[in-house]
Amino acid sequence: MQYDYYCESCEEVWEERQFLNDRDLPTTLPCPHCKATGTVKRGFFKAAHFSYAGAKTNLQRAGSGWNDVLTSIKKASGRKSTIVTR
Repeated sequence: MQYDYYCESCEEVWEERQFLNDRDLPTTLPCPHCKATGTVKRGFFKAAHFSYAGAKTNLQRAGSGWNDVLTSIKKASGRKSTIVTR
C-alpha cells in the first residue's frame, strides 16, 4: 500500500510503498531529507486507485451500443414518448 510520511523537523512530506506489516518501518529511521532522528511520522494511507460500476451511469455500464438502441426505440415510438434511465 502507499503511505504518506512527514517529518516534524523539516516538514517534508513524501510517499512510500510499504507492506502492511512494514508500514511503521520508516518512522524508526532518520528523515531521508534532513536526517533528523525520531521526527518521522506516518500520515494517512492512500488506498489503491480503482474504479467500480457504481461510479458510471446506466448507459456507460451498458456500453455505447445501447445508446444507439435506445435512440432507435425512441424514434420508432413517436415524438411524445420518453425514455427514463435510472
